[in-house]
Amino acid sequence: MSPWRHLLLGLALSSACGPAPTPAPQSQAAPELATLEAELLAAHEATLRFHRQGDWRGLASAASDPSLSVSRGQVEPLTRAATQARFQGYFAAATFTRYEDLEAPITRISDDGSLGWVIAKVRVEGYYRTDDGAREPLDTTWGWIELYGRKDGAWLRIGTVSDHDEGPTGLAGPVGDHEDAALRILAAAELALGGRQALAAVQNIDTRAAVTAPRGALETRVIATSDGRVRFEQRSNTGRRVIKALADGVWVGTPEELTSGDANDRTFALGHALHLALMSPTRLYTSAKDRGEARFMDRSARVVELADPLGNPVRIYYATDTDLPLGLEVVEPESSPPEPILVEVGDWRPHGTTRAFHHAVFKHRGDEFIYEYEQILFNNVDAELLRRPASSGGEAEEETSSPAGR
Repeated sequence: MSPWRHLLLGLALSSACGPAPTPAPQSQAAPELATLEAELLAAHEATLRFHRQGDWRGLASAASDPSLSVSRGQVEPLTRAATQARFQGYFAAATFTRYEDLEAPITRISDDGSLGWVIAKVRVEGYYRTDDGAREPLDTTWGWIELYGRKDGAWLRIGTVSDHDEGPTGLAGPVGDHEDAALRILAAAELALGGRQALAAVQNIDTRAAVTAPRGALETRVIATSDGRVRFEQRSNTGRRVIKALADGVWVGTPEELTSGDANDRTFALGHALHLALMSPTRLYTSAKDRGEARFMDRSARVVELADPLGNPVRIYYATDTDLPLGLEVVEPESSPPEPILVEVGDWRPHGTTRAFHHAVFKHRGDEFIYEYEQILFNNVDAELLRRPASSGGEAEEETSSPAGR
């Protein structure tokens, strides 16, 4: 007999065996459907609360003995003791900053009121400490079905069927290990930019800008991908310069001839991938920290500080009234003492379901470089532009999706 039939028949037999019950007086009639549904929702909310509070005893006691866990192609009966042991270890290593329904749960109850289920979409955020002490992000959305049987006037969880998404995708969600306070600022900015679903759909960005520079006009094109690859290309009256900062190296030169670059070239290219940096900074930079409030562009701002590939600070400013990025401050590669580059952005416009800025000003060593973006395209990048340059021994190979600088 399958585990499912064993559990369900056991539940049915526990109430069916013995002498036939005496009909209940009217005052003891079976609860109405609305009451049963409310009790089911309360049981579901208790499950979420047990997770938030790390209450492995409560989670296990709310389940039958055994109960069923169905996930990733496996059907696993769990005794109550096994459930306690599993979640005791998990809760000891996990810290949840969010564990809540994204949508109103769906409930259904059998005609006789003995069985019920809850379908839920649950958002989970936080971090998990691995055995070696590292922090791994918890950043995923779960879909699950909780199966309940009613016994002795209460609902008991007899099984759970669950699955989850792949976590951060596209430009949605942070990648890497960051302070909780900084993550809250980044989450607010994500919502202001269009929300997680909109950003998850963005895999790459292709921008072109006309640049007014102190020594003449420039044209700049920057291609950036959600896995951290960047191609910077600038045309002036003296020629074209290209930097390819890919997952396993960096190349510099002209479109016709690229030679190996270094970490300074990578940092220079990333510094110009402004839309990626401000829409999803953890794709390029690491170790986000909340640095409190400051004034930026004569506005009140929250400050998040990260680190570039050279270990230099990157400070991003978010407007306290809109949560949108106002700009950032980076450090010029190889400068000693560190020379700041200040970037201000504005002219935010909708692009489908998300938003992007169309104006930027770089302020550096007393000069200003004014960028007017004439093209901003999402998910429209020619893969050929992000291939490694051809080596002497063979043709160019397509770049992998490993994040750069991680």
